[in-house]
Amino acid sequence: MTFINYKNIAQNQAEKKAPGKEDNSAQNIISNGKPGPAFDVAKHTVLIVDDEKSILKTLRRSLADENYSILTAENSKEAIELISANNITIVISDFSMPGRSGADFLGLVKREWPKCIRVMLSGAAETDKVPDVIAKDVLNCQRFIFKPWDDDQLRKIIRECMAQYEASL
Repeated sequence: MTFINYKNIAQNQAEKKAPGKEDNSAQNIISNGKPGPAFDVAKHTVLIVDDEKSILKTLRRSLADENYSILTAENSKEAIELISANNITIVISDFSMPGRSGADFLGLVKREWPKCIRVMLSGAAETDKVPDVIAKDVLNCQRFIFKPWDDDQLRKIIRECMAQYEASL
């Protein structure tokens, strides 16, 4: 289980509301110079669950410049502990894991933490299983990403999921 906080403290300090000034939401947005929804990504936490350490390391590296917290877990048990102890915005889970499958894990997340946005990550070798799972209404995710993923597309999907989460509040 790993916790990495990529929040840029200096940027956050610079964006704090000056005394006596009205709150202008455009001033409080952390954009990293990237197009995206109008909200503060620094208050979001993404949990990535995958049984392969190399995938977790690669995903962390891919998201290193983003301004949100990232938690990682190697199995659903660790992930459940992290979700229970933290305010998680998005869970990205591998489809095929030993023990509890990603679909079963995301089903639990859907029941216990319904506001949490769920994203499935799956390797191409597993795609033949996906239509059956979807047909049985068990996938329990709002978005699906294939391995190998495109880093820019992954970041875009995460920003869209954050916007979806914000809209549900």
